[in-house]
Amino acid sequence: MPKGAYVRLEQVSYPFELTVAKPDPTTTDPAQVAAVNAALDAISSDTHAQLKLRVVEPGAQADVKLAVLSDSQIAKIAGTTGVQATSFDATPKLWLLPSTGEVSLDPTHAAPSMPMPTSGAAPDAGFGKGLENNLVTIFRATGLSRLSDANTFKPKDYALSFGLQQAGSDAIEPMDATTTPIIREGDRLHIDLTNSTGKPLDVNVLYIDHDYGITLICQSHLAPGDHLFQPMADISNTDAGSERIVAVLNESGKDLTDLSFLTQPGLPVATRGADQGGLLGMLSDLGQGIPTRGPLLIANSDTKTPRGAVVMMPVEGRPGTGAEPASGIAPKGVPPATGACAA
Repeated sequence: MPKGAYVRLEQVSYPFELTVAKPDPTTTDPAQVAAVNAALDAISSDTHAQLKLRVVEPGAQADVKLAVLSDSQIAKIAGTTGVQATSFDATPKLWLLPSTGEVSLDPTHAAPSMPMPTSGAAPDAGFGKGLENNLVTIFRATGLSRLSDANTFKPKDYALSFGLQQAGSDAIEPMDATTTPIIREGDRLHIDLTNSTGKPLDVNVLYIDHDYGITLICQSHLAPGDHLFQPMADISNTDAGSERIVAVLNESGKDLTDLSFLTQPGLPVATRGADQGGLLGMLSDLGQGIPTRGPLLIANSDTKTPRGAVVMMPVEGRPGTGAEPASGIAPKGVPPATGACAA
């Protein structure tokens, strides 16, 4: 670049693609490897599949690493004491491991798994469809998380924070994404959002659990200058391990933006309607498994693309303490609840 030159960020590309690594043939029965690979080939060639899939070789970097293992094998890998032939199920399963390849039988760290097909020469259509459904679920959850850096607003346009009221407490403590807050059964999540954009603003808050399920926990429309301060959700005993809160904010039209089509489980079909640009268009693509049409444009002063932002808060679910649920305790030292947080 010439001396004195400067650059301005014009666009950012967020490709929606799930990379899956095949199981290791050196440690897996050939018939089992063939069954998994045949299912992956069928999914890759299915033009109606609701995801964009890229299959890589065993050991390559991937979002999901497939492995055929029994509970007994995992117990031995993890060094579980007192492992005996009858201690754990010896039936092979297909595990959809995270990018780290971590295997565990601990419910807070265990990866999703599914039964392997019965032996036979013909491909098992039920197994292939089950694998496709699981990969679609993971595809949507990981795709949504990847948008956490998308922001076409200016810092002064909105103020968003999350608060945690722990079970047994009347205080709402601010949540800091850099420290990964600990959540437990009986805790309550709160949202605090001020709209300073000068235009109507919509917010959809989604909760991504450790099993890639997605739940809509808050949805609200804010007029210019509006303030939203409301409880969003109560933590249950099913919240365990690494989970995420994802808030999607966007300039609104006359109708409230509804991102419920991204929720899991199930395979919801989003109605696309008129072609959308920017963040909302990409979220619609993600909901339908459509490859993105191009990069997300970073809005500037003369663009007509509605502005948007995605904010992610990682959390770690731990066992509850047995304290009184926060839902039954009125918080103190906070402003009155304002706005509406429906879901």
